[in-house]
Amino acid sequence: MTLRILHISDIHCTEHMLKPLLKEEDYDVVVVSGDIECSSTVGLLASESKGPVAAVTGNLDSWRVREELERAGILLDGRSRRLYDYIFAGVGGLETESDLASVGRTVFHILVSHHPPLGILDKGFYGRGGLARLRQLVEEKQPILHLFGHIHEARGVEEYGSTVFVNPGPLREGYYALVTVDEGRVKARLKHMYSF
Repeated sequence: MTLRILHISDIHCTEHMLKPLLKEEDYDVVVVSGDIECSSTVGLLASESKGPVAAVTGNLDSWRVREELERAGILLDGRSRRLYDYIFAGVGGLETESDLASVGRTVFHILVSHHPPLGILDKGFYGRGGLARLRQLVEEKQPILHLFGHIHEARGVEEYGSTVFVNPGPLREGYYALVTVDEGRVKARLKHMYSF
């Protein structure tokens, strides 16, 4: 089965961007890489998505947003979850170290985090913002796909070893990615809302 992932990050409460995207795009799963910021956005994700949702918190998310994600059954921080034929694991932006320790003890195909790994799509205006421990986890586990955000200006797709890395850019600015996984092969397309 081909899995179609709608990957979004850094929503920053822009529900007016999120709602048409959830309605218009074709996907099987929605993956959110944090910085949701508004509790009402969690409700929108849970009610308007055409498929399952898996989300991690971002460094700007409050504990209330985390609780809302938990209540909606879509929180991935520090845990793994099977969606269709793939196991997703999550490292959030609120308790990053404990999440890294938890998912480090699991087997997964797809890693979702808020932060990028050190040295991969992590260069921002103020230098590198990637995490060395996240890079170490990816090198150790070798997932087929790593989805993240956080560094708005580092939007892109890279391949390193057996892993495809995707930073869709901030939804707040209309950016997102469509990722397909077919029998372990990954293809990612960066998109903008004005190019539906």
